[in-house]
Amino acid sequence: MELTNSSYPVRAFIRHKAEMKIRQAEAAETFCPHVDRMLLKDLATTLFRSQLGTAIYTAYPTRVEAEAIEERFAEELAQTYQHIKQQQTNPDIQKLNQLLE
Repeated sequence: MELTNSSYPVRAFIRHKAEMKIRQAEAAETFCPHVDRMLLKDLATTLFRSQLGTAIYTAYPTRVEAEAIEERFAEELAQTYQHIKQQQTNPDIQKLNQLLE
């Protein structure tokens, strides 16, 4: 069996990097006071299963290329999370959520 040097992006690294980006935004007081890990996990699962997520299941010739994909996905995940959390304070969104309850 021949060993290859291919490398895959690691989903756990992506979630961790996204959480660190969110915490950095918190430290700068530009965002929410805590990280909702369940929301982050759900968003990650959705992102990984999306059409964009196919890049995660692709082998890359070097670890550097795989890390670039991890960074891209972590940034997307952090931005999506922040957008959702910011929208939770929107009065229109709150009214719609109340209608759904």
